[in-house]
Amino acid sequence: MTLPQYTVPAVAEYLTGAVDAAGMRGCLCFGHSAGGAFAIIASSRSPGLFSAIVSFEAVAASPASHAFMREARDSGAIATAGPSLAAMALRRRALFASSADALARLSQKPPLAGMHPEAARLFVQHARLVEVPGVSHFGPLEQPRLIADIAAAFFRQQQQRPRL
Repeated sequence: MTLPQYTVPAVAEYLTGAVDAAGMRGCLCFGHSAGGAFAIIASSRSPGLFSAIVSFEAVAASPASHAFMREARDSGAIATAGPSLAAMALRRRALFASSADALARLSQKPPLAGMHPEAARLFVQHARLVEVPGVSHFGPLEQPRLIADIAAAFFRQQQQRPRL
């Protein structure tokens, strides 16, 4: 397989094709930076592609500085406001009355609005934010063992939960 172009839809489609070609649908996925964003987008377009995703710093780039982020914004795959996606995420409500309330409110706006409904539901139900003190956007390079341990613990937790 060759990647025809470096755009959000093309990379998400390529990732889906690579996982399917390898017969690994339902595998665990770790994505860093754009890789994390691509994994989330690919999974939202193809439910069941991954059984769990750890996305490290997927919402860190400035859309103005990356063509692929501009295309994602223009295609509706993500939304932008202010200087970066991170700024937008920080303005979001921290707590909701329930998972159902979170899903109802978040599904009305990108990026969840563009997701397959089941992917959006699973994202709201299982997404976790873990702050890792002392690391930057390059945490997997700065503290590989620490980041690997955090990801492994999350994957173990996800594998132990009952399947729907």
